[in-house]
Amino acid sequence: MKILFYYYMGGGGGFSNIILLLRAMARLHPEDSIEIVTSPSAPFDGLRDVPNIRIRRFRLTGLKEMDRLLLGVFCFPGIARETKADLLWSMNLGPYIKTGIPAVLSMNNPYQVCPWDVSRFHPGNPLRVALLRRFFRRSLRISDAVVVQTHLMGDYVRRIPGAPRKICVAPKSVERAIDVSPEPLPPSLQGALERGLGRGAFTFLYASTFMPHKNHVTLIRAFAELARRNVRVRVILSVEAEAILGAGWPEAADLIEKGYIVPAGWVAKPYLRALYAACDACLMPSVLESLSSAHIEAMRWGRPQITADIPYARDVCGPAALYAPADDARAWVRQIERMMNDGSLRKEMIRAGHERMNRFPASWDDASEIVHRFLEAVRSRH
Repeated sequence: MKILFYYYMGGGGGFSNIILLLRAMARLHPEDSIEIVTSPSAPFDGLRDVPNIRIRRFRLTGLKEMDRLLLGVFCFPGIARETKADLLWSMNLGPYIKTGIPAVLSMNNPYQVCPWDVSRFHPGNPLRVALLRRFFRRSLRISDAVVVQTHLMGDYVRRIPGAPRKICVAPKSVERAIDVSPEPLPPSLQGALERGLGRGAFTFLYASTFMPHKNHVTLIRAFAELARRNVRVRVILSVEAEAILGAGWPEAADLIEKGYIVPAGWVAKPYLRALYAACDACLMPSVLESLSSAHIEAMRWGRPQITADIPYARDVCGPAALYAPADDARAWVRQIERMMNDGSLRKEMIRAGHERMNRFPASWDDASEIVHRFLEAVRSRH
């Protein structure tokens, strides 16, 4: 099968997972070829060593949205003919006209399909969000099938008029040593854990980029209260200190200085396993997700978690988490203290998390096979 894969730009943990998915698919199906259409800024260079993957970069005007429009309207039919592709597989946003080959759209961006009221968490202005949602719906309606990560996201897609009826639920996985070689924590982060409250402090982790919907502010407010009460507890945030200070909470600088908040910066995948091992539990106050790796990493690697009480989180975590209203810092304080003080509860949640992970692919090989079988089925129907 000749696959034309479209992902214009992006980065972060979600992009790292796309790399793992494509690498596994290419290795398991060496008879296939994958042609990636992307922007010059998308970091696909990590796939250059894969013999059946080719990377084609486009920079038409230098304006992100204009380039997407030109690709989506004018370029894809020609690219499809030139590459003799059997199928077009797009990530989050596809072309805007039919290309002459079957089209599958993977939907990992919850902003595009969730109810409009959650758009207030998008870092862009409302007009831009509205345009993105409109263009997404255009590419969705000309697609033949959709891939989502959870049944809840599939339900959101089905509610959109004109959306394809063929929907595949293909959850992500958690990397194994064969996927990403684990490394010990960098000395800078090890030193940060020795300073401040020290190794004896109960340590939480929130692995996330700093975006409005990730709701770091609730955690800052909660840890300010815990600090006032001299509770020996801290949270590692995988963001830079400047981002935390820029959130505008007046006590943030003092929390960092005293060690209640440990800004770790972006943590690359080789260090993630060691970072989870250095923590006692995880926090996940995000109010909007498609399928966050932070939830399934915590369950796979044996860490209990406290998460925002939203339907998505209960669907993913079930009894493997405690829940708190997303914007109620005092409720988070209560759940944090409950987690700290109840070792039996933590053990039960770890057990429930391991059991819960039976619902997810055991490896990226398994995850890629779910998607590949669906792509092959869509192609064969045409």
